[in-house]
Amino acid sequence: MRNTAFVIRRGGVFWFRRRPPLLRLRLHYSLGQTGLNGETPGASVARGHLSLSLRTGCPLEARRRAARIGLLFEFGWAAYEKAMIQTPPQDGAAGLQQEFARGLLEVLRKNVAQAETLMALAAPDGVKATALDQNDAASRREIAAIAQPSAAAAEAAAQAARCRNPFDDPEFEAAVVEFAEQNGWFEDNPEVIVEEFDNMLGLMLAMLDDYVKHCARKGLDPASALPSIAAMADGLKEVAVVLNIKVDSPQADAQAPGATQVVQHDPTPLSEFSARYLDLRCRGLLLKRRKESPDEKTGDSFRANSRRNIEATIALFIDLFGDMPVADIHDLHCSEFVATLCRIPATHGKSNKDRRPLREVVADADREQARAIETLTARMRQERRSPGEIEDAVAQARIERLRTNTAVRHMRDFSRVLDFAIFDGLRGDNPMKEHIWTAREIKNRTSRETGAQRTGWGDDIAQLLASPIYRDPLDEPGDALFWAPLLGLFAGLRMEEALQLGVDDFKTERGEPFISVQISDPAQILKTETSRRRVPLHRALVELGLLKLVELRRDNQQGRIFTHLERGKSKGKLSDNFSKRFTHYRKSNGIYQQTLDFHSLRTEFQTLLTYAKVPEHTRKYLMGHAITDITHANYYRAGDPISTLRKFVDLIDIDISAIRRPFGSAAQTTGARGLRVVS
Repeated sequence: MRNTAFVIRRGGVFWFRRRPPLLRLRLHYSLGQTGLNGETPGASVARGHLSLSLRTGCPLEARRRAARIGLLFEFGWAAYEKAMIQTPPQDGAAGLQQEFARGLLEVLRKNVAQAETLMALAAPDGVKATALDQNDAASRREIAAIAQPSAAAAEAAAQAARCRNPFDDPEFEAAVVEFAEQNGWFEDNPEVIVEEFDNMLGLMLAMLDDYVKHCARKGLDPASALPSIAAMADGLKEVAVVLNIKVDSPQADAQAPGATQVVQHDPTPLSEFSARYLDLRCRGLLLKRRKESPDEKTGDSFRANSRRNIEATIALFIDLFGDMPVADIHDLHCSEFVATLCRIPATHGKSNKDRRPLREVVADADREQARAIETLTARMRQERRSPGEIEDAVAQARIERLRTNTAVRHMRDFSRVLDFAIFDGLRGDNPMKEHIWTAREIKNRTSRETGAQRTGWGDDIAQLLASPIYRDPLDEPGDALFWAPLLGLFAGLRMEEALQLGVDDFKTERGEPFISVQISDPAQILKTETSRRRVPLHRALVELGLLKLVELRRDNQQGRIFTHLERGKSKGKLSDNFSKRFTHYRKSNGIYQQTLDFHSLRTEFQTLLTYAKVPEHTRKYLMGHAITDITHANYYRAGDPISTLRKFVDLIDIDISAIRRPFGSAAQTTGARGLRVVS
C-alpha cells in the first residue's frame, strides 16, 4: 500500500492515527494562573494522538474509510474550536477538550462499524454509497452536538480532568518528565507525555504479541532472542497483582479433565492443514470423535461432492490473506472474508487464463460496473429515455456477484476447517462462527436477489422436444442426449440416476415394466437412502423404444444403457461431462434459460403429478423424497403396486407425436423380448 496520510498498519489491520489540530483559544484564567504547559492564557491546550481501527486489512478499503474519517475528524475539531471561541469556558478547558476528543473518537468508531456493516450488504453500489453518505451525515450531527458543551458539562469535565490527573504523585511526575528529557522527547507538556507513554504501551504490547508468534514460527526461544522480554513479563505480572487481575494458567487449563490441549502459536500453514483435513474426510472420517472407524462410502461421497468446494474456499482465503498459519486467523480476517465474498463476480474462477489476485478482481469489477452504469445512464438520459427504461438497463448492466447460497457455503466450509483446528488442538476458538449469516439474514438476502426459481419447463418443453436431437436421425440409438431428458421428464430421475442405468435395473411386476432405482453395480451412487424406488415406465418411454434399447444392450452384453458415456475427471460422475453437453446443446439451439435445466425436468414431473391430483405420499415416493407422514412411513411400507403407480404416471400427458423414433415407427417399438408391455 502506498503511503496514505494518517494511516498506519498494525499487524493485519489498518489504523487511522492523527494528532488533533493546534487550537489557539482565548481562555479565562484567574489572576496568577498559567496554562497547562506554563504558557500564558491563549496558548494551545494539551495535544495527543487519536487512534482508531479502520477494521480492515484491505489497503483500498482502508484508504476509503480513512478519507471519510479524516473529513469527520476535521469537521469535529472545527466545530469544537468555533464553540470554544463563541463561548469561552471559565475553567476546565483541557478537561473539555479531552471529553470532546473521547466523544469524537466514540462517534468515529460507530461510523466505521456501521460502514463495515453497510459494505457487507448484498446491495447495489449506488445504494451503498447513499447509505454511507447518510451514515456520515448522522455522525456530523452527533459531533455537532457534543461540540456544544453546557456549563454543567464544563464543570464536570474540569472535575473529571482533576480526578484523572495521572500526576497526583509528584515523584511519578518527576520520574516521567526526567525520563522524557533524558531520551530527547520533544514534548514538554507532562499530560502529553503521559498520553504518549500510554500509546507506547499499547504499541509495545501489540509488537510483543507479534514477536512471540514470530519466534514460535521460526522455532526460537523469545527469552533468549530478546533478553529484556523476561524482565518485561515479570513486570507485567507484578502490575497484574497490584491491579488484582487474575492471570489464567495455560498449563492448568490444558490439564483439565476432557480439555483439548491447544498448541501455542502452531506454525502449520492453512494450505497444509486444510489438505490434511480433506484427506481425513476422504478416508471416511467425520472428525467428531477421537476414535472413529473410517467408512469408505462416506469418504467417496465427500470426495465427489464436497472436497473441491472446500478447496475453492481455502483458495479464496489464501488469495486474500496469504497462506498464514491457521493459528493466526483472527476475527478481522473472517469479517473481511465475508465482506469480500459478497463482491466476488459470479464468473470468478471460470477461466484458467485469469491470474489476477482476488482483491484486484473485485476492485476491477466494481470499477467496470460503475463506469458502465455511468456511461449507460448518461447516454439514455441524452436519448430522453424513460426512468423505467433506464432502471431496467442499469439492472442489466450490473455485474452478477456470488449468490447468497454460494457465499454461505464458503462461510460454512471455512468454519468446518476451523472447527477441526479446535478438534486438533491448534486453536481454542472458531472466529468464523460469529460471521456466518443467520437464517433470517439468508432469507432477506435471497429475497433481494434477481433471477427466478425453478418452476418446471411448462410450455417451453415443446421447444426442447422439437429441437434437432428429437427431430433428426441419431447416429447412436442410445444417445444419452435423447433419452436422459425424457427419463427426467417422464420418470422424475435425477441426472446421475438416469445416466447410470443398467440393463438389470429394468424389471417387471405382473407384466408391468418399471425402473428399479438402486445400486446394482459398485460404480452406481444414490443421493440418499430414500432415493431407492421403483418407477413405472410411462407409456411415452415405451412408445419411443426404451425397452428395445435395453434389449439391444443386453444382446450385446453391455451392462450400461448409455455405454458410451465417460466419467468426469473431477468427481468421477457420468453427469460431469453430460451436464456440460446438455447446457451447450440448449445454448446452441436457442432454448437456454438459466432456470430451465435438467433438474427442471424433474421439477416438471412433480408439478404435472400434482396437477393430476396424485396423492402426496405417492409423489414423494416417485421423486425419491423422504415420506414424513407417520401413517404412510410406518404403516404403509409396502407402498403402491406398480400397476397403481403406472396409472398415476400415465396421467402426465405430453405430446410426443413429432419425436423421431430411434428404432422406427411406434408400432415397432411397443414391445421387447423378455418384457411384456401392457398398454
